[in-house]
Amino acid sequence: MNILWIRLRSLGDAILSLPAIGYLRRTVPGARIDLVLHPAYVPLFEGHPWIDRVYSVPRSGRAYLQAIFRRLPFLDRAYDAVINAHGGRLSAWLTRRVHAPMRIGFTRYPHTRLYTHRMALGPEDYHRYHTVQIQARLIEPLVGHTVSARELYFDGFTHLASGAESPGGGGPTLLFHPGGRFRSKRWPDVRTIRFLEHLLDRFPEVTLELMFGPDERNRMRAYASLVRAAGDRVRVRAAPDLIETVRIFRRVTLFVGFDSGLVHLAAAVGCPVMVLWGPGYPALWSPWRTMAMVVRPLEGCGTCTDKTCPVTGNTYCIDRLREPVILDLIARMLRRAAAVRMGAPLDSLSHGSAPPAG
Repeated sequence: MNILWIRLRSLGDAILSLPAIGYLRRTVPGARIDLVLHPAYVPLFEGHPWIDRVYSVPRSGRAYLQAIFRRLPFLDRAYDAVINAHGGRLSAWLTRRVHAPMRIGFTRYPHTRLYTHRMALGPEDYHRYHTVQIQARLIEPLVGHTVSARELYFDGFTHLASGAESPGGGGPTLLFHPGGRFRSKRWPDVRTIRFLEHLLDRFPEVTLELMFGPDERNRMRAYASLVRAAGDRVRVRAAPDLIETVRIFRRVTLFVGFDSGLVHLAAAVGCPVMVLWGPGYPALWSPWRTMAMVVRPLEGCGTCTDKTCPVTGNTYCIDRLREPVILDLIARMLRRAAAVRMGAPLDSLSHGSAPPAG
C-alpha cells in the first residue's frame, strides 16, 4: 500500500505526526509512506526509518500553480491513500490532485466532500486528547481499529545519531530558548535576562546555553551583557540547523523554553523538558512521552488561546509566571534528570504539569 501523509507547516505538528506514522509502519505490512512538509524541515526527516521519501512544497503562491499543473513530483505517483494532517486550503487541493482511492481528513476541515473518510473531531477533544492521539485517528481507516496511546511513541531520531555528542562528565548543562516571535508566548527579553541571572546565582554548578533561532538573531544583542558577565558559564548557540539541534538536545541535561516546536523536538529526542506555558491547551500540546514538566500560570489559566489574558485584561498570561517557583521546579527537574542518568527508570518519575506558578 502506498500512503501519502501531508503536514505542510509547523515544526511541532510535523514532529507530532511521527508516532502515528510509526504505528502505521509497524501495522501495515509492506506499506510505503511518503511525507509532504515545509522545505525547512526536510533534512530532519530525510532518512527516517519510518518514512520512505520526503517531499516539500514551497511556501509561496507558486505552490498552487505547481499543484494545478502537476509540477510537484509526488502528484505523479500512484497512492492508495492520502492522509491530510494539515487541513488548510493548499493541503486540501493537494489531497484532491493525488486522486487516491482513500482520502482521509477530519470533519472540521473545509471541503469535506473531497474526503472518502471523514474522522470526527469536536471542540471538546482539544481538552481531552493530545495532538499525537488526535492525529492517530487519521490512520484508523487503514489499521481498522482505535490506536492506544501506549502504542504511540517516538524513535528518538535514531537516524541522526551519527556524530551526536554524548553527555559530558562535568556539571549539568541547561539549555534555554528565550522564545519565538509571538510575544504572547514568551517574556520580554529584559525579564528573561533577569531570570537567567537569578538562575546562574541559584545554580553555580550549572552551565547555561542560550539557543536562538534563525529569526531571532536580532535579539541576541540584548543578551550580550549577560554573556560577558557570566564568562565561560554561558554559551550562545546561534541559529543551529535542526540536525545540530538534535545533537545538542542529546548532550544537555535539561531544556527549558516557552511553547514552541523546539519543545517537541527535544521531547522526540528524549531530552528532559520544562515548558513555560502561556496561552493554549496543555493537554493538547504538552511534550509527549518524555520526562517533562509544564509550568502554567494561575489556576484557570493556560487553557485558552487568547493572546491577552481574559482575567486581568490587557496583559499576557505568560507574564503571570513567578520566577522563584520556576527556579524551585528547575531544581526538581535537574535532580530527576540526574537520577535517570544514574539508571533510574523513566516511568518511576512523575511527569506532566507542575502546580500553577502564578
